Amino acid sequence: MAYSLPDFRAMKMISPICDHCGDLFFGNAHRVTSEEDGVILLDMVVCDSCGIQARRLGLKTEEFDCSRSVALN
Repeated sequence: MAYSLPDFRAMKMISPICDHCGDLFFGNAHRVTSEEDGVILLDMVVCDSCGIQARRLGLKTEEFDCSRSVALN
């Protein structure tokens, strides 16, 4: 019997995983972006703690509603 790995992209929509630290998070999520000369250098969805760190580093952060995101299949 062949086994397959779980689709972690779909799991991310059920239990969000921080793109920076890898921890599961519930509640506040932040989208962190960085762009230079029209080129996107960074685009991540992170937990509240990593979002605060990103803001302190001067990166653009905004609240992100995980319930509105779409699973990749």
